[in-house]
Amino acid sequence: MPGLTCNACNKEFQDDSEQKLHYKSEWHRYNLKRKVAGVPGVTEALFLARQSALAEERNKLSETPMLYSCGLCSKGYRSSKAHAQHLESRSHIMRASQGVSHEADGNTIIKPLSRRAANNKLPVQRVVDNEESEESGDEWEEVDPEEDLVAEATKSLTDLNVNELASNDDMDDNDDDD
Repeated sequence: MPGLTCNACNKEFQDDSEQKLHYKSEWHRYNLKRKVAGVPGVTEALFLARQSALAEERNKLSETPMLYSCGLCSKGYRSSKAHAQHLESRSHIMRASQGVSHEADGNTIIKPLSRRAANNKLPVQRVVDNEESEESGDEWEEVDPEEDLVAEATKSLTDLNVNELASNDDMDDNDDDD
């Protein structure tokens, strides 16, 4: 009697026990949530593919995190991509071109990151901030803190407001001529 179907998953069943078993499955629950949200359900094959992709992602996250360090610049990174970008950065290339006294100093050091350090976000942010400040240091302009920038800005805004008022008065005069 193939008259039993699941409207959320578009699946047909041979008997009611098979249908009841299906109603308890994760795939059916997933499709019910999608149906409530107004999104069409997915096939079982697509659902299983998504589940396996999520499981792989969870496994990657549960692996021991690694610390990638540059022996030449004494900088550490938590991902191989960030480390590779550092190796291509201007500051690293400049240091490498200046010559290395010890051959081992230029090597990449990869070691497991301790769990305590993996949960602490500040050291990596400091490393990135230091790199940014070194690379863009020539773009910064030194400002004397004694300069009276506030007074200059206030004067500039006041002049702007006075000019605006004067131009508005001129417009009012033109309106009277009509």
